[in-house]
Amino acid sequence: MYQITRKFLLPLLVLFTVVQSSAVEAPYTDSTNLVVFGDSGKDNQGQLDVSMAMQEFCTREKCDYGALVGDVVYPTGVKSAKDPILETMFDKYYNPLNIPFIISLGNHDYGKLTLQWKRGYYHKLHAQKNPNYLFPHYYYVHETPEAVIAVLDTTRLMWIRSYTAQRKMVQAAYKRAQETGKWFFVQGHHPYLSNGKHGNAGYYEQFPLPFFASGRIVKKFFDRYVCGKAHFYLAGHDHSLQLMNGVQAGCETQLIVSGSGASSTKLYTRNFVEFESLEMGFFHVSIEAQNVHVKAVNSNAEVMFEKSYTKTR
Repeated sequence: MYQITRKFLLPLLVLFTVVQSSAVEAPYTDSTNLVVFGDSGKDNQGQLDVSMAMQEFCTREKCDYGALVGDVVYPTGVKSAKDPILETMFDKYYNPLNIPFIISLGNHDYGKLTLQWKRGYYHKLHAQKNPNYLFPHYYYVHETPEAVIAVLDTTRLMWIRSYTAQRKMVQAAYKRAQETGKWFFVQGHHPYLSNGKHGNAGYYEQFPLPFFASGRIVKKFFDRYVCGKAHFYLAGHDHSLQLMNGVQAGCETQLIVSGSGASSTKLYTRNFVEFESLEMGFFHVSIEAQNVHVKAVNSNAEVMFEKSYTKTR
């Protein structure tokens, strides 16, 4: 028989304790975690408060990406290739988070009349300088281990620009999500449904015409290629926090409006919501293989509401 001396017994006990401890710990759950916000580019106290709340919140919770849902620069976007405004409206506030931001442009990013298309190109130039500013094109697909995210340019859709190209992109992204079994997210600027002052697609500003203002083309696009396919649609445009199910309008997609990244405006009684608030803030969306956890967070980094969703299709 071998005799185990005290010299060797202590290391063996330590090793046994470590192995035993590891065996009873819950397995690590992979997830993609998004900080969702928009309508932020005002360089005001509101933008500062929300960005600081993000930094505080992300010390407590996992944050892998920002999802900036448009109107990066108020009031009329980036004016030239030499315009340093994105260093103020983005870099100053969000670089401290040190995470990549999935960018979609909004109507204000295209000038006063929302059709100065060259202003979108300057965001591509900024993406070449700042690796945290993900903007390879006006519309694109970004894939994570848990989700396929199709990023739309809804302002171009409003003017029937790039309609076919964006349709093909969304269809390909949806096919990819089905093949891989991942969640399918769509991100844009204009909401499908909203209780804010802009309202619902197809009837923005409470007018059915003209088409480039009412969002009739956006609604048509969503009805055909997004609703019932995307699990979630992330938008802004209205300056509030809203969470609702699109089923009430025949759109089997969970809808998030997160446009209070710098200011807030009025809410109306228009659609049934699971949550809404005029507090400035953001949504934190944690995407796991079979579940999505959504939290609404205010500018004090306080969680105001949370809900979990399980994949059923």
